[in-house]
Amino acid sequence: WWWAEVKRGLHPIHAAAVDGERGGVLLAGGSGVGKSTVAVLLGLQPGCRLLADSFVAQAGRHIEAIAEPILIDGAARAWLGPAA
Repeated sequence: WWWAEVKRGLHPIHAAAVDGERGGVLLAGGSGVGKSTVAVLLGLQPGCRLLADSFVAQAGRHIEAIAEPILIDGAARAWLGPAA
């Protein structure tokens, strides 16, 4: 994180991000509040794609996804249904 902030001016945000045809959605919040579940559901919609589910790097209006494995618990998988 130090390198990203000092060298590139990017600031880490604990958030999920989804890109769509009309723009993006950034869901910020603490661990366990449902960011991943909502982001996965949004990312499954036509014309949308999941960019990140845990962290993004931000500089003004510029957002970069930080890719990492998505962890979804059993309750979230049940709520998402077959799409999970």
